[in-house]
This record gives sequence, C-alpha cells and structure tokens, in this order.
Amino acid sequence: MSDVSPPVSPQPSLIASLVRLAVARAWIVATVVVILCVVMIHFVSGHFAMTTDTYALLSPNLPWRVRQAEFNKAFPPESSDIVVVVDGQTPELSEAAAAKLAASLGAQTRLFDSVQRPDGGPFWAHNGLLFASSADGREQR
Repeated sequence: MSDVSPPVSPQPSLIASLVRLAVARAWIVATVVVILCVVMIHFVSGHFAMTTDTYALLSPNLPWRVRQAEFNKAFPPESSDIVVVVDGQTPELSEAAAAKLAASLGAQTRLFDSVQRPDGGPFWAHNGLLFASSADGREQR
C-alpha cells in the first residue's frame, strides 16, 4: 500500500466556486434569499389551504357520501337535542310526570321546535306490546 494521495485538481469544484461567490457577495445573496422568501410566503398564503372539516376532505360525489347525505336529509342528526330522564317512585308516577312535562314543553313552541317522547306517544300506546318481553306481555293480559 502506498501513502500517496491522488493529485488535487487545479480547478476548484462547482460547489467550492459557488461558496466562494456567495461569501464574496454576501449582501446580494442575503437580499435574493429574503426576496425569494417573501415571494414564497405570498404564494403559499394564496394557494395553500387546510381544513379540519372531515366532510370537506372527501368528495361529496362518492357513492357512499351521496347515500349518507340522503340518509341525513331523511333523518337529521341529533345535534341540538335536550334529553330529560324522568324517574319516580313508581312507573305510573314516572309516566304521569313524563306525560305532563312533554305536554307542558310541547305547548311552548316559541322555545322548542318539537317535543318527542321516545318511550311514549301514539305509536307506543298502540304497538307497545309488540316490543315487550314475554314476561311483560303476560302481565298485560
């Protein structure tokens, strides 16, 4: 093995030349960099947008999104509902209190768009036994 290193090229490399030029004209390079940064900030601020709305990230024309929109139109998501749980000493007292509360709130149409009882009303009065357990059905006879 020889300890002879390869000869050094008399011409400096392209990178060395660029570094030498940048050092020699530092104010010009700094000014050009600042101008390019300002131009890029202007471009990015006008063309880059980010949203955290997950509905805006996917096209509304996708088949499942179209079906979801139709479903939401038919059955609006419950976002502004107020849920009240009525508990009493007996089921009859709870039922009477819930009915009285629903009637009272339903009469205040200025404050409430609608008042619904998920456990009562005409549907459950007519079809309630269809959803009862077998033991509850026998008690109702």
